[in-house]
Amino acid sequence: MDARVWALLPRLRAACEAGFGENLLGAYAHGSLALGGFRWAASDIDLLVVVSAPPALESKMAFVRALLALEADCPPKGLEMSVVLAEACAHPSHPAPFELHGSPMHWPRFREDLAGACAAMQGEDPDLAAHFAVAREAGIALCGPAARMVFAPVPREMVFASVWQDVASAPESIHSDPVYTILNLCRTLAFARDGRMRSKAAGGAWGEENVPEFADLSGLEIGALCSPLLQKSEANIKYYDIFPKETLIEHFQEFYPGRTFVDVDFVARTRSLSEVLGERKFDYFIANHVIEHIPDFIGFFKAVAEHLNPGGKFFLAIPDRRFTFDINRPETSAGHLIVDHEDNGSVDAA
Repeated sequence: MDARVWALLPRLRAACEAGFGENLLGAYAHGSLALGGFRWAASDIDLLVVVSAPPALESKMAFVRALLALEADCPPKGLEMSVVLAEACAHPSHPAPFELHGSPMHWPRFREDLAGACAAMQGEDPDLAAHFAVAREAGIALCGPAARMVFAPVPREMVFASVWQDVASAPESIHSDPVYTILNLCRTLAFARDGRMRSKAAGGAWGEENVPEFADLSGLEIGALCSPLLQKSEANIKYYDIFPKETLIEHFQEFYPGRTFVDVDFVARTRSLSEVLGERKFDYFIANHVIEHIPDFIGFFKAVAEHLNPGGKFFLAIPDRRFTFDINRPETSAGHLIVDHEDNGSVDAA
């Protein structure tokens, strides 16, 4: 471990102890520092502080004062911390509640109005479930019991929901920050395969051994519009949509000004996927934020399966209803899906 980190960790522990006293259960470094991918110039320090009871405002203020005094000795990307209750760690939920949160983007607010910021910075954080999972698997205890005694196992679906924001934004971020995006996708796929949490570097190493070169595979992306997951310059990919490119531009350009729309290879119009593709098969399909618009859910999956080569993959990005305008709509029943399929999608299941 970097000597500068070794020097900083005891001071972080002292800040936790000074701020929360007997209410402090433990403090745990997680993220890249715990997973082995930390680099002083490119990584931040991630800290979870676990308390037994909701801390008083004075305790929060004392803790933040101590952290701000250490800011100059932190790595360039700074320190990100969350103060959470032991109960939240023992019974994980998503999004998980926190008592206090701070990061480089928040420190100016704390400096300007310490009491106000400490009082306001409380709520729920969708990232915490993944942080809890990393802390349980590899967390470094600055003080308190071993991490596995504090952090309960986090259900797999909660971890996926927690990391989903990064994964869902991949079609956009892969162009602006390709290294981060690819490494993050690799470690997420690795977690899906074996349930292990990894650093981005370890995820990349796993990807080199386990993810085939897309250049050697044939793929079809459905509904790429102007945000394809893969460009033709980087993969053997074709695009499928209801309308040709010119019509898509006419209908959607006002919502995506300045964006480049893909050249559509397969135009469906009123035809089904199977009617359009004929005998063609692919090694993988991609459909990001498409399935929620498909009237015949079952028929769509059957058609994709018919046009996948043996061992093929179907990559889906699906919105989480809890964080959309559909939050209050009832769940679509299995019976509804079956009726839609039997009626060839004539029943509205959107």
